[in-house]
Amino acid sequence: TQFIEHTVLNVLNGKLKPRENGPWIHWSLNGIEKRRMATSMSQNASLAGVLISLMLPGTPSIFYGDELSMGNVHDPLNDHSETKHLHHLPTMPFTDQRTKFTASQTIPWLPKSATISNEHLEYIIEACALRKNSPPLFMNSIVKEINEVHGNTHIRANKDDLLIIERTYPRRNTIVSVTNLGSENL
Repeated sequence: TQFIEHTVLNVLNGKLKPRENGPWIHWSLNGIEKRRMATSMSQNASLAGVLISLMLPGTPSIFYGDELSMGNVHDPLNDHSETKHLHHLPTMPFTDQRTKFTASQTIPWLPKSATISNEHLEYIIEACALRKNSPPLFMNSIVKEINEVHGNTHIRANKDDLLIIERTYPRRNTIVSVTNLGSENL
């Protein structure tokens, strides 16, 4: 957690420091070149990472499937060994027949993910709705007067497991996120 705190503070206090007409930060935790967080860490770590990025100033990027805590391809019989280098890119599951890209009889080019959590998707949808309607979350700074800009993100972490992100904006509710990244329930 202290690594996350240190990394975020370095960005927020460095060249990308919030300022009027300044740069806008783009946060990205995952991408086409990386293993799935839900596989390399855990499904809960994947959910926590996405929720943390939604609490930060700027624009979060959610790599497809991370909103479902999607893991790597499930290929226990090694039927797809020729595409092992792509096993972090399973096909997106669609449960509603109307939203599928292809006909139901079409076989996907890669097997499905070993893990998916529609419950996690609901948390992400709620967090996105909160972000959309909450200036403390979507604004990256507080501009009081010309050349007087203040950051509105406060982040604290303890040594092992708790990460606290506080977002403020004048005359609005303060929003606080407390994330337990440890292995014990607190």
